[in-house]
Amino acid sequence: MCLHGAALWLAAAALSADARASYRQGLEELERGAWRAAAESLREAIAERPEESVGAFRSYLPHYYLGLALSEAGDCQGALAAWSESERQGEVSETPLIHELTANRVRCHELQAEVTGAEGEGPDPVAAAAQATAERLREARELIAETSYLEPFPPRLGESLRLVEELTTALESADPADAAGRTALERRLDAALEELRETAAGPPPLLRAAAEAYLGGAYAEVETLLAGEPLEAPRVAAHARLLRAASHWALWALDGKRDDELLAAARQDVAACRALDPDLEPPPGVYPPAFLAFFAEPLGDRPENAPRAASPNADP
Repeated sequence: MCLHGAALWLAAAALSADARASYRQGLEELERGAWRAAAESLREAIAERPEESVGAFRSYLPHYYLGLALSEAGDCQGALAAWSESERQGEVSETPLIHELTANRVRCHELQAEVTGAEGEGPDPVAAAAQATAERLREARELIAETSYLEPFPPRLGESLRLVEELTTALESADPADAAGRTALERRLDAALEELRETAAGPPPLLRAAAEAYLGGAYAEVETLLAGEPLEAPRVAAHARLLRAASHWALWALDGKRDDELLAAARQDVAACRALDPDLEPPPGVYPPAFLAFFAEPLGDRPENAPRAASPNADP
């Protein structure tokens, strides 16, 4: 939690006279280690102007620094409340201080867990739960910070990020004694974190290589690349099946639509893709219209399954 005098001085923004004076005084008291005096000055600044702001050269983040002062003064509960308000307003997330906020929040949760454990005799299940929660929250905050640069978000990523943020806030404010409620929230947060990791991550190298092969017309190579070790993540595996389906279909079409095994393989890949991710739709800019129509057809009602008309020159 080191502070830099020059950085703190520059943080005093062009505010109303009272708010500016109280904010600057609070930052100076923080630099001197006068934690309680700093907290009082920052509360006065907040009373004058509660909205935080970030500019090109100056920032006004009284809630963040209030949390810092209170945490140093030993008031972790007050610090957590101040940081939650700072995050709610959103300005601190635009600065590198969001990483310090995340680390300091975890430290406060750990200190609270230690105090709770010291007050009882033997291992305290509430303290243990608090420590586990602190780890989950640390991971969630780090992942939120890591993915925030991806804005504007694709719809699916935005939904995943908002869910993680909502569950993180809910878990932070949950009653430590409500074990069942916390367990339910933790399970939901674990699932949401996994979804966010998967959604925010780029495609694995194997899938990228298969996509490049498909776009280059090397359809047989797609099968070779994706026929090895299975891809575990459902969303990644669904895209792999989509590429295989499109490659099998393209090979079938290039062969004059005569190879029933290729067509059957394409149908199987489409079925597997839908099972892995029912919402996945092939991007029109990547796949040809004829394949899009093939993918959209009900699996049991495809034109190629209908009896073929007999050729006039066919043997009886």
